[in-house]
Amino acid sequence: MKHRASLVIVDPSGTSSECKQCNAEMIENGYRRLRCPDVFEAVRDVVEKLNIRKRSLKTLRIKADLERTLAPRNLSDDRCIPE
Repeated sequence: MKHRASLVIVDPSGTSSECKQCNAEMIENGYRRLRCPDVFEAVRDVVEKLNIRKRSLKTLRIKADLERTLAPRNLSDDRCIPE
């Protein structure tokens, strides 16, 4: 354990398909973009990373204000489009 950091192994399955705040199923909203019907919109990779963070904090029993976690909300349609 270098620098006294904890290592948490998190099962990544389903992390890009649920809302980080309300746990609702995310809906496809363009290329690699997802949105929650009520709360949240972001790129699929951002959703996945926030949910992995949420799961690891839960495993460590650390309370965090996940609603204050910032993520892009309104993305332009020309981002992440393959050439």
